[in-house]
Amino acid sequence: MIFLYDNILTLMEKKLSKLKSKMLEVELFIGEQLEDLTNDQVLKAVDKKYGSYWVEYAKELLDEFAEEVRATRIADSWGG
Repeated sequence: MIFLYDNILTLMEKKLSKLKSKMLEVELFIGEQLEDLTNDQVLKAVDKKYGSYWVEYAKELLDEFAEEVRATRIADSWGG
């Protein structure tokens, strides 16, 4: 029974590692695309390259990035 548990853990670890790698890949892709495309175009490019599953993740990343930009602009406007 312990052997089965170890196999399940190993499979889960592999899937998690693969998911983390894909998340990083999508994040890097988005960063590259933002140089030339609008957010909507980036989302379409993510859908085309990675599939609809990753579009929500891309939206979250774009929202986080926009929030960071806003925070930086506010800090800069206050002289910080």
